[in-house]
Amino acid sequence: MTIKELNFISSLISYKPLSCLFRVLIIGFIGLMLMLLTEHIANDVMPEMPYLTFSIGFIIITEVNVFFNHIIIRYGSEFMKEYQFTTHIILNTILIIGVISLLFPLIEDAEIAQNPVIQLSATFTLIFIAFVILTICLLRLIQNYIDSQHEIEVLRQAQTASEYQALVEQVNPHFLFNNLSVLKSLILYDKDKAVDFTQNFTDIYRYVLQCKDKDTVLLTDELVFINSYLALHKERIGEGLKVTIDISEEAKHKSIIPMGLQILVENALKHNIASKSEPLTITITTQDDELVVSNNLNKKETGYSTHKGLDNVIKRYQMLTDKKVLIRQTTTHFIVSLPLI
Repeated sequence: MTIKELNFISSLISYKPLSCLFRVLIIGFIGLMLMLLTEHIANDVMPEMPYLTFSIGFIIITEVNVFFNHIIIRYGSEFMKEYQFTTHIILNTILIIGVISLLFPLIEDAEIAQNPVIQLSATFTLIFIAFVILTICLLRLIQNYIDSQHEIEVLRQAQTASEYQALVEQVNPHFLFNNLSVLKSLILYDKDKAVDFTQNFTDIYRYVLQCKDKDTVLLTDELVFINSYLALHKERIGEGLKVTIDISEEAKHKSIIPMGLQILVENALKHNIASKSEPLTITITTQDDELVVSNNLNKKETGYSTHKGLDNVIKRYQMLTDKKVLIRQTTTHFIVSLPLI
């Protein structure tokens, strides 16, 4: 059973207009059926059966129990909430005693008290009260389950958002320190290149600040960012990094998660050798409704890895769409496909 269906069932004890109407119709029908059953079993001992009164009585009993439930949940102390079922029974016992007190004059009349219809009606009423108590407790358990699942989902999303924020804020420290070192060298030996390098460096962090609160960004904006990002690495690595980007015009107007492409490129650079003798080749293309990023495998030992990059990308996509992030590895290449939204 889905959460949506469970939500509908648990809402039957709420005060929403539709829930109240649905509840009154069901309970009224149950009361009518029990009255007819009583008449049948008693073999028409009382020809004038108070069908409407009986049904209304059942509706009142149900609504009083729903009211009890709201009182226990909303205003009960922590101690009372730990003993909700017991509290509910106690309140109903008080209700039954109150009803018996009102009917005491009739009960004193032995002839009326021994009437099969009266006895059956009393029995069915007690059974119905027990049924209502158990049903409300069951619906309350269902609602507690739904609430717990919702809390788990909120915590999961908060954790993912926190991990993403951490990635955004670091972009990462090694990347920052490495490029500051490159910038220092360029300032000393090639001031023109230093200016271009600084511009790319500025563009990267401006983009990070602009997209940090967004769920998705246009692919065309992510490509501008990744070009600046790659320019810094190419300045540092030189011929050790070869990048091919082939994106269709249609795909550029679709969206991906912010910095999703950057994480894939960073992973390729982090885990593979990129040198003139052993160049790292990264290919960024589109295929159907996917952005495909692949790199050749030339693995290196690395001391810096959070192991959260790809997992973060997968979780963020799960929060946005049913489309899956596909990860494949062959003997020569590592390939990741990001859905275009």
